[in-house]
Amino acid sequence: YQRRVHGEFFLDSAIISHTKMMRTISRPLPSLNSRAKLSQSKSAISYLTSQKWTAPRSTSQSVISVRKFSNDTNPKKVERPISPHVSIYAFPLPAIASIITRVTGVSLGVGCIALSSLALFGSCDVPAYIHAFQTAAPVLVPVAKGLVAFPLVFHYYSGLRHLFWDYTLKGLDTESMEIGGKALIAAASVTTLGLMFFSL
Repeated sequence: YQRRVHGEFFLDSAIISHTKMMRTISRPLPSLNSRAKLSQSKSAISYLTSQKWTAPRSTSQSVISVRKFSNDTNPKKVERPISPHVSIYAFPLPAIASIITRVTGVSLGVGCIALSSLALFGSCDVPAYIHAFQTAAPVLVPVAKGLVAFPLVFHYYSGLRHLFWDYTLKGLDTESMEIGGKALIAAASVTTLGLMFFSL
């Protein structure tokens, strides 16, 4: 009662179902003692399912939604625990530097496309607006320059670091990545502060 499918043997499901059915029919009826035990087990299960249980709270810093279990058919009362996600993990410095590199790259691309589109297809004189902003709010000029300079500087330095990795295959261990991430953030911050208060 075996058949060969793709080089593997499988038992016919009809034979298995027939065998299980015959075993069930030939099984003797439970005794009175067994019936009493079965009734007690059903009572215990009914009691346990009628209680409301709360999942244990996690020891992590993030708050995990703890929901109660109930056998009530009302969907508003039947709740289940939600698994935590990215918020419970402590990201290492290399991962943070990598995320900042991607965010700065996207922001630079979106900003350049937006300004160039306004200058080409709209009646927007970008240099005139910049000079008007400098005249109207000179106190906010360093802040605006910092918001533009940091993504550019950080992405540029991070690109140089990636070129160094690609050509030398060095500095890819955990310790070197930690040191490189600190140096990258420090260099980008110092350069950004210099550009904020530097004028041509």
